[in-house]
Amino acid sequence: MADGSHHERPKQVADRLMRAAAGEDPQGKAPGGGKKGRWPAPGWVVKLPAGRDVAGWVRLRAIRWHLVAGRTAKRKIIFPAVLAAGLAITVGGAYVYLLPPPAYVVMVDGQRLGIVADPETVNQLLAQASQKIGDAGWEKAKAAKEVKFVPTRARAGELTPAERLQQALGEKLDWQVQSYSLVVNGKTVGIFQDEATATGLLAVVKDHYLQGKQGQVQAVAFVEKAKVVPQLVSPWQASDPEETKALLLYGRSRKETYVVAEGDSLWSIARANGLTVEELQTANPQLEAADRLVIGQEISLVKLDPLLHVKITREVEKAEAIPYPTQVKDDSSLYRGQEKVRQQGVDGEKILRYRLVENNGVPVEKQLLEEKVVREPVPKIVARGTRATVTLASRGSGSGVLAWPLSGRINSGYGYRGREFHTGIDIDGAPGDPVRAAGAGTVIVVAWNGGYGREIIVDHGNGLATRYAHLSAAKVRVGDSVARGEVIGAVGSTGRTTGPHLHFEVLVNGGPTNPFNYLR
Repeated sequence: MADGSHHERPKQVADRLMRAAAGEDPQGKAPGGGKKGRWPAPGWVVKLPAGRDVAGWVRLRAIRWHLVAGRTAKRKIIFPAVLAAGLAITVGGAYVYLLPPPAYVVMVDGQRLGIVADPETVNQLLAQASQKIGDAGWEKAKAAKEVKFVPTRARAGELTPAERLQQALGEKLDWQVQSYSLVVNGKTVGIFQDEATATGLLAVVKDHYLQGKQGQVQAVAFVEKAKVVPQLVSPWQASDPEETKALLLYGRSRKETYVVAEGDSLWSIARANGLTVEELQTANPQLEAADRLVIGQEISLVKLDPLLHVKITREVEKAEAIPYPTQVKDDSSLYRGQEKVRQQGVDGEKILRYRLVENNGVPVEKQLLEEKVVREPVPKIVARGTRATVTLASRGSGSGVLAWPLSGRINSGYGYRGREFHTGIDIDGAPGDPVRAAGAGTVIVVAWNGGYGREIIVDHGNGLATRYAHLSAAKVRVGDSVARGEVIGAVGSTGRTTGPHLHFEVLVNGGPTNPFNYLR
């Protein structure tokens, strides 16, 4: 039994030591009796010898107890008790000593961003970020999401570096600042730091269309609904004032299609759509010339589409000329077709007062309010000859003398007809009547020429030429030589006419002159 007890005691001691290392009462009871509890009592802090783990230290103590087991009973009783108590204190202290120091997990919107030893570290980073936003000109910067701290324990190597934590906070917190948004028809077109910038842009747009306007401005208003609204936004959403101004004034280009109709030209299409011919040709590189439009052809119109339209109502006064009338009086001393101005006309003058409504500088409404005559016009008096003229002259020859190309009444002579200058004479005739060359020469033109209709020009040499217009047909070709009196065409009403007749001109060095000076 003695030997057996000697072998059992070290095992019992080891069991007690292992229970102490696990934090339990070495005897299996809580201090003072009762159920098992943690051991040692809270607050005991004792360090293990350097380089020793708990289990190895317990085994070493057990072996040493076995070696001295044969000594006196007194030592057998006292040593294990002292050893167990000391070991319990030592193991309990080691347990407390091995716990990491307190720390905090930084959480934003349920996501873990890092670990800090003190929440004040995060508060300092937030203060730095707020200051940086404030230095950029923003006011009342605050984080849109809340930062939460969850207690934990962590060693120094597990703490999150400040730079990485600052970056994570910047990405997750969604900073918001007090801003002022410029809203047009319910859509935000610009975000600015201060209200003055936003309202100032609206004033700039109005001033753009008021520059150079004369008269009394009665109203200036936006066609669209434009307002400035305070709101919280991210500081990185700020708009550039100059870019926003360009959008308000010019907008973005908008493409439309136009179908060419009869009478259209590039000039008329461009003017009707607020463009220049150059802009129209740039948008349609396939158009090589303005006279190559085809009815039904589609061409592109690239228009600016401003975000704001300014409606200006103003009253203007404008001086306008009153055209003088022309009075024609018969004069028997002049041949038919001859006219002579007896009194020059003078325009009158009147003052007109309008109410003008413009949309982005383009007139959309004009109302006459008052008309006041300040000077009456002086009529032009023209004497028109009634003396009978001869018909076709004989075919005699002579330098500079031309024969009549057609027998008939003179409908209109050379000179002014009202306010229009008539460059030849109009000889009455029936459709198809033969038209003869006024002199020998060479045909240099047989073509269609706008208001002249179908025309023939004969070169007689020495700078003299004759034109025959409104013809229904041509009997010669360019390059043909014709004799005086030879039929070259037929009377018609082509071009701009009021009826069939021959328009006859005498050209000297390319300019029209009075045919009566050459006909006989």
